[in-house]
Amino acid sequence: SLSFNTSVVALTLDHDQMPMFAVNALSTVLLLNRALLELSLDMNHIGDEGVAALSTALKDNSMLKILRLVDNRVTAEGCKALSDCLKYNTGLVRLNLDMNQCGDQGAAFIAAALMQNTTLRILSLGENFLSSRGIERIFFALQSNSMLSELRLGMACEYRHALLLTNGPSIHNYSFLNNSYSRNQMTNPPVQTSLNSMNHIK
Repeated sequence: SLSFNTSVVALTLDHDQMPMFAVNALSTVLLLNRALLELSLDMNHIGDEGVAALSTALKDNSMLKILRLVDNRVTAEGCKALSDCLKYNTGLVRLNLDMNQCGDQGAAFIAAALMQNTTLRILSLGENFLSSRGIERIFFALQSNSMLSELRLGMACEYRHALLLTNGPSIHNYSFLNNSYSRNQMTNPPVQTSLNSMNHIK
């Protein structure tokens, strides 16, 4: 079975409208499997209940590196479950939550996790109904996190992409760009402003 499979390292189950019993089965796989590195569940609408089940399994899974949950009807409640997971998980380096309904409360839960997580490198929260308040919570949390190198906010604040520079003192700088760049590529970003100037963003 997939639970003990050692050859499959990437699993894509996009657009499957996965029922809850299937999500529970997949969660059991994550508890036992030690080979899977990438899991994509985009556009399955698994909701908060499904995300909670996956999050519980991932607390003890340090092998999975990439998790995609784009367009899965995840709200702040699902973010709370993910937050609890990220405080313990030591494997995930990339998490994509684009096109959900996390909102500012969900961002606050994710921010709390970022203050403890030491492995996540790329976080995508595009099109999640975030206001400047939610974004500020994440920015503040990253003062305690030196590992995250890229934050993608998609269409948030009417910009296509937002990248946060997270290297030490530069935590108070951010750039809104047409493309995403790694921290190393952002040595001389074309647009920078201080965190205190974020109040103009609606």
